[in-house]
Amino acid sequence: MALFGAGVSYQGSTGNPADWDPNEVMKALILDNYTELDPAEPTGLDSRVYRRIEILKRLRKNPMLHKWDIENIDGILATYRDGSLGIEKGKVTYWYGGRMMMGPRLQLPPICEHIDLIDEYRGKFGPGHLWIEPRAPLQQRAAVAAFDSFDLSGHHGYNVKVQLIGQERSIIIPVLDDTGSSLLELLVEPDCIGLGFNMQYPHIIGPTQLWTANGGVERLSILVRAQVVTEDGKPLGPKIEIEASITPMTMAPVYYSRCSGRILQRTLYTATAPAYGGPLYVSTKKTGLMKILPAFK
Repeated sequence: MALFGAGVSYQGSTGNPADWDPNEVMKALILDNYTELDPAEPTGLDSRVYRRIEILKRLRKNPMLHKWDIENIDGILATYRDGSLGIEKGKVTYWYGGRMMMGPRLQLPPICEHIDLIDEYRGKFGPGHLWIEPRAPLQQRAAVAAFDSFDLSGHHGYNVKVQLIGQERSIIIPVLDDTGSSLLELLVEPDCIGLGFNMQYPHIIGPTQLWTANGGVERLSILVRAQVVTEDGKPLGPKIEIEASITPMTMAPVYYSRCSGRILQRTLYTATAPAYGGPLYVSTKKTGLMKILPAFK
């Protein structure tokens, strides 16, 4: 069995692998920080393939996985193990229903292209989940320390209207003006319940590894439609399709601020007036932003 480091040294027996800290194991896998490969795996494969095999084996045990995700993981593992699939730097493969549908190729950049791909595959092959292999860990570290404004719990924040793709129901959630997170954050309750989300939702990407201020975690990733709104719910900027992660938190306080991902950077111009806890300014146009900044009045 693989021995995982991540700064931890084991004396004598490593104990039952099932008892190891999953965060330490995942971090060691991602960093390629292990000293021995699983002897049950085929020999002669690339070290990067072995690392992905171990990561996928850990992901397969995630209780949030749907059977459609397990089908994809099993298909990927089989092709890694028989040597027909390797790791090419900067390239990914697309999987659906346990079969490789496309790749290796550069990842499709816009989220809307992934949505179109899911709709195409559902029309041809029936219900299932899209899986992109491999997926690099994403940054999800909220840089809240930079926004020491009116109080320590709010910092700078704003509201985002969120919808599941293809559905009319929407919710409005408070998010931080963080510069470090890659994905919009949704909570199991009340967000996902309010949206009517379940594991039959077609636009599920699967488990994603996130680096947070508290270490590495796994979160279910989905595609949603989102829009920045004012405090009274009026639209501010366009609706866009983005990736969101689901945090297994229930009954969060109404003022709990989620990670914002990159929606603000992608849709609006922003600026802050840091002196004396000044506000966060946003505008759909750069000229509009310049007009409202105190320094330019």
